Amino acid sequence: MKHLGVDAFQNGTISFGMMLKNGDADHTFALGDIDPLVPWSDTYNALLNFAVVSVKIQKGTVTLLINGKRVAQKSIDFPIKGSLGLFAGGDSIVEARSFRVDKVMS
Repeated sequence: MKHLGVDAFQNGTISFGMMLKNGDADHTFALGDIDPLVPWSDTYNALLNFAVVSVKIQKGTVTLLINGKRVAQKSIDFPIKGSLGLFAGGDSIVEARSFRVDKVMS
């Protein structure tokens, strides 16, 4: 994943990251500067070039890694019974070269 910039004349909204869908509810884990899970300066610097962004979900905890380094962790209080994906919103321009799920555990 790489953050390419913002498609806005001035003061664009940066919002992108991971999304878990649980039934009809969407749970986002933002990497951008709108309610970020990670400080935006850390994310910005890590995503100036392509980086491997990984998510590990285990026992009620979501862990976010960038290039294998743990950058954030968040507790969740709902079962994962849906899909996992990427989102880009606001004025963000993000490139993802691939997306895969390595292991699904019930």
